[in-house]
Amino acid sequence: DLLAGMDGVPLAVELMAYAAQGQPDLAEVAQRWQAERTGMLQRMGGARRELSVAVSVEASVTAPLMTAPAMRLLGLLGVLPDGVAREDLTALLPDDGLAGAAVLRQLGLAFGEGDRLRTLAPVREHFAAAHPPVPADLDLAVSHYAQLAAVTGRQVGRSDGARAAARLQADTGNIAAMLERAAADRRTEELANALYGLAEYWRHTGLTQPALIKIAEDAIQAHGSTFQQAQTWRALGDLAYYRSDYDGARAQFERALPLYQRIGDVLGEANCIRSLGNIAMDRSDHDGARAQYERALPLYQQAGDVLGEANCIKSLGNIALDRSDHDGARAQYERALPLYQQAGSVLGEANCIRSLGNIAMDRSDHDGARAQYERALPLYQQVGDVLGEANCIHGLGEVALARSDHDGARAQYERALQMYQAIPDPYSVGWTLVLLARIDSADSERARHWRAAREAWTSIGRDDLIESVKAEFE
Repeated sequence: DLLAGMDGVPLAVELMAYAAQGQPDLAEVAQRWQAERTGMLQRMGGARRELSVAVSVEASVTAPLMTAPAMRLLGLLGVLPDGVAREDLTALLPDDGLAGAAVLRQLGLAFGEGDRLRTLAPVREHFAAAHPPVPADLDLAVSHYAQLAAVTGRQVGRSDGARAAARLQADTGNIAAMLERAAADRRTEELANALYGLAEYWRHTGLTQPALIKIAEDAIQAHGSTFQQAQTWRALGDLAYYRSDYDGARAQFERALPLYQRIGDVLGEANCIRSLGNIAMDRSDHDGARAQYERALPLYQQAGDVLGEANCIKSLGNIALDRSDHDGARAQYERALPLYQQAGSVLGEANCIRSLGNIAMDRSDHDGARAQYERALPLYQQVGDVLGEANCIHGLGEVALARSDHDGARAQYERALQMYQAIPDPYSVGWTLVLLARIDSADSERARHWRAAREAWTSIGRDDLIESVKAEFE
């Protein structure tokens, strides 16, 4: 970890080695690094550039070639651990970004890496300590990255979702750093909007940043408006729901619901009610789920939200499918599909198509099921929805298994399993492992898969699932 912090700078590595001499272990050195940063990277008083990282960097900073725009950009690079994307240079420094970048490259203080301007970690640490950004530039950076998280996060799961997810992943450290500053400065509107967008990104990709969530949640709880609090609790509820943490999700939705009602936000109210229906549905409480969806549907229609309306209709189709009412389910899915297309929801469209594939599968129409899964799969890939992609691959495994193609089924299940584990989705991980256990003839492999399935379900408190199949393997 210490070497990673040196970012391959030879002088920094050598000076860190001198600092480590005589220490009983590297833990104490690491503690010093956390406290002192580049201040500890010197020896013999650090009077010359070969004896001090700070002196070495300052020799370039104070060179005659240095300009005011370059100094402003240098200050920002000190607080942006991921560097700056080329497209962000003019957003952060509208008149000076490109010119400043050119000077920093010439001085060797920054370098191009793909489409980003970066600086090495020890250099960045010195910038942060000795040349903090101009307050106005820092304020703009906070706003820029908060807006990036808010807007781009909402694009994940839509038509250009894969690109949006890649964009956010490249700026993970920058967004976290700027949102932590937003929290410290009580900029709760920007913080709440950013967290809402990030929650969408996290739930679709399986990535998460628990420390950032805690910082943002605490700041919004202490200083945010009623709407900002409701928006945040619902976003965190969605995230918990997609992690199969149903108790955590319910608590967040029930926390947000009365806040939406208090301020007369009909759409927010409808979203919370539908989400509570989703939890009931996943717990096989069909009557409870139906009641919540039918309660939410007219609220969506009142708010003119076509996407929410489509989601409720599709969910009613899911209830019909679970009750083996294939005709009723198909009618609801076919009713929802054009609404999703009207709303421009590629994800909703993909979900309907995959559900039509599930109906075909239940009716032993294997060719029809395969066609629908293969139709939905690229839509999920287009929007960057890993869970949907994994579900389609899992469905293709079921088609192979139904045709007694055990090798083909195993390959698809193992492919889906890796995705479920990456998200993570313990519920689906457990079921996929059970299916692998069923098709493995070797006793040792069956036992291994079953143990892993039990661990996955135990992690989310689903002892009922364990009991439902335990007799097969024990």
